[in-house]
Amino acid sequence: MPPSSVSQNETFPVTALIPEVVGRPIVIFDSQAALRLAIVDKDFASLLDSSWEVAGIYCLLYPVAGDGTFQIYVGKAPAGMRSRIMNHVTSKLDGWVRALLINKDTTHGWTAAHVGWLEGRFWSLAFASAKGAPTNKQRPSDETLPNYDRAVLETSIVPISRVLRLLGYGLEPEGEVPTPKVASRTKFGVSIADLIAAGRLKVGESLAFTYPGLSASASIQSDGRLLVDTVVYETLSAAAGALRGGPTNGWAYWAITEPTGNPVAMADIRAQYLAAKKGAL
Repeated sequence: MPPSSVSQNETFPVTALIPEVVGRPIVIFDSQAALRLAIVDKDFASLLDSSWEVAGIYCLLYPVAGDGTFQIYVGKAPAGMRSRIMNHVTSKLDGWVRALLINKDTTHGWTAAHVGWLEGRFWSLAFASAKGAPTNKQRPSDETLPNYDRAVLETSIVPISRVLRLLGYGLEPEGEVPTPKVASRTKFGVSIADLIAAGRLKVGESLAFTYPGLSASASIQSDGRLLVDTVVYETLSAAAGALRGGPTNGWAYWAITEPTGNPVAMADIRAQYLAAKKGAL
């Protein structure tokens, strides 16, 4: 698609500061979501300055395999990212080659609850992705965050995911990665119908669409399809894509609402189902 035909709503302009000195981190600013990100090679992590000793989340990135698959470690650093990354440099957590650090570029940055929730959110995206897999096997979570703060943090998901894709670590789920010649293998093989049969979803249960800037609800049908307004969709991603106007991770952006009012992404429901199924084998 030529650049002139790309909608401004589909692009995220950022400012990248590329240093003259080799090894120093590349710093990216996203003014729309008020984010600051740093890309740093493991061998040069010591060049991170004290401005990165702030609360944030980070991703340790492992080499991408020949088939495009990759591993990623998602972590949080409520007391400071620089020291946390340096700990990983000298720890037994080996194999990663670069890190992506993210913090809120405002006077009042993220709290421990903010970074805890974001850590779990990105773990779920990595787990649900077609090509990626988190190396920390258990989903981290912090459910102390109020719903209002969660809605605000959701605006950070898309720009961070796009920077990861730029680095070669796309978090798109199965079915949303272009495969023009050969259909890719299904990674999970789990449908909404499977989750209904397992008692993890109910027929008629409502789902909320959490994509930033868009609001919608869907009703789960008895055959596992979704009813949005008067239109029935075969899959979560089909419904999400219709609402957004382009390929969209339905497992990441459709959520059920717990009795406490907390939204739980469908990717998390699927992860719980798969973990229970594996434990029963």
